[in-house]
Amino acid sequence: MRKIILASHSYLSKGMKYSVEKILGKQENLDFICAYVEDRDLGEEVRKKILLRDENDEIIIITDILGGSVNNELSKLLREKNIYLVTGMNLQLVIEILISNSQNIEELIENAIEESKKGIIFYNKQKVQIEDEDF
Repeated sequence: MRKIILASHSYLSKGMKYSVEKILGKQENLDFICAYVEDRDLGEEVRKKILLRDENDEIIIITDILGGSVNNELSKLLREKNIYLVTGMNLQLVIEILISNSQNIEELIENAIEESKKGIIFYNKQKVQIEDEDF
């Protein structure tokens, strides 16, 4: 089974799960961790969630920011089998990972990253004509 854990500073990951489920419906394989909102050890909290898995489960952990304390702490888990860490959490990335039916997890992650990059644009610079009737 493939599971996704969203991990962020404060409540970003909780809001992300809520937003994803508003669009896609309930996601049984999606969980979140809000770091530094309570006096708990982040690494230990994630380890507990990971230890509850079958050894063949694939776990994708998505963190909020590269080089941030959440990402740095969770990178220590990469020694574990079938743990994959992705950073730069955004709604499109999470949805792409959830809706993909690719069996190859590395290909799935790489494709999701590329697709989510396409959604990051400086909209003012686009040659898009916005008509009043579109609103």
